[in-house]
Amino acid sequence: ILNSKFAQFFHLNKSGNSSKDTFPKILLQDIREFPFPKERHNFEAIIIIVNKILIAKKSDPNADTTTLEKEIDQLVYQLYDLTEAEIKIVEGKTN
Repeated sequence: ILNSKFAQFFHLNKSGNSSKDTFPKILLQDIREFPFPKERHNFEAIIIIVNKILIAKKSDPNADTTTLEKEIDQLVYQLYDLTEAEIKIVEGKTN
């Protein structure tokens, strides 16, 4: 969840830094304040995909895991019950 687009969006907007070019520095306090979902209905699916990414990266550090990462983002959006409009905001696809 902490590597998802949603977590990045949350952290950048919480800190007031909306620049997509910077890598956010996440402190322990930030993790404590992060709104982890109470429902965990997608956790197992996320764990399976994360393991696929780890296996792919272990065998080839340059492996393209973009598709798997997008799947995780979609599952995280479901965990937080984000609407299509909210997803577009998180992904920076608004006008």
